[in-house]
Amino acid sequence: MARCPYCDERISKGVPHFCRTYNELQGVRLNDPTLPAPAFFQLERRMNLLRIEKAPANLSKSAFFKKYSQGQKYCQNAAILGYVSAAAVLIAAIRHYSGSVNIYSVIGIMLYVAFSILIQIQRSKTASILMLVLALFDIITMLFNYGGIGGFSALAAGVLAIVGAFQCTKEWKAYQARTQTATPSL
Repeated sequence: MARCPYCDERISKGVPHFCRTYNELQGVRLNDPTLPAPAFFQLERRMNLLRIEKAPANLSKSAFFKKYSQGQKYCQNAAILGYVSAAAVLIAAIRHYSGSVNIYSVIGIMLYVAFSILIQIQRSKTASILMLVLALFDIITMLFNYGGIGGFSALAAGVLAIVGAFQCTKEWKAYQARTQTATPSL
């Protein structure tokens, strides 16, 4: 069922797009600019509807992270940047191909992909820290080998992954503390 962008009230099929309250205030709003904008344009209010305080009780961990966790979004973005970093290492390895592929390039690609998968699926704090360490190692290695700094997408992926993984843990603990029922003690 649709919701009104002004007051977040459920709208029946008979009403086109807005609730009765919004339709009544629409004529007044045109003449009075001090009235607040509809909730559709109030991004903060709409984002608050998906906060963990609004999450219903008894959600599974995966359902909670899918709909209510901001940290999960960070982890997904970090995983995407990790895949981009792996692709960049692959392109660099193919571009500098001279008879044999450098084994360190293959190991780097495998590590970026493995860490990205763990971050995307499991929100792994260990994998996020290791991805940041690998990115720092690659930046330092590139500085010494080529005389330039590169690999900033991997560094950004590591930082985003750490922020996202730790925020996921914090949000899940806060959700569990809020929805946990008191157990009687004997």
